Amino acid sequence: MDTFNINSLQAVRQLIHDTVDFEESAIVNRVAVRRYVDEQLDDLKHRLAGMPEFLMMVAMEISADMGLPKNMWGDVNVCWYPTFGHLLSVPFEIAGAFTNAGYAYEFGTDKATYFKSPEMDALDTDYGDIEGNIGGNKPLPTSPEVSGC
Repeated sequence: MDTFNINSLQAVRQLIHDTVDFEESAIVNRVAVRRYVDEQLDDLKHRLAGMPEFLMMVAMEISADMGLPKNMWGDVNVCWYPTFGHLLSVPFEIAGAFTNAGYAYEFGTDKATYFKSPEMDALDTDYGDIEGNIGGNKPLPTSPEVSGC
């Protein structure tokens, strides 16, 4: 008869404890890995944490390049959708200016019109689906109420 090796079980328990971030796992409703376990994963998490501000800056830069008044810059957003990648979200009232500037219409909703552009293609290439690469499945940004997406 085989004997139970308590030392092996304790080693597995310690490995799980050292690897899994149980607090974050409870928040994100999936298994989350602690920092410093995987450098590439840490880099992805760092990039993800900065994405809302970064995407807001990209949207503001596009708004400025389009010559929109500053009071409209907050109405232009960059969103991430798994099927489409990064898209520019603009209010219906100014969608025509983006179409005339060569932005490619993707779809519209009752709140906005969504476009693809060379800037969005570059974001797809450089950043892609960061949250999906970490292990999530929610589109970026995660708060449409804040982002306007």
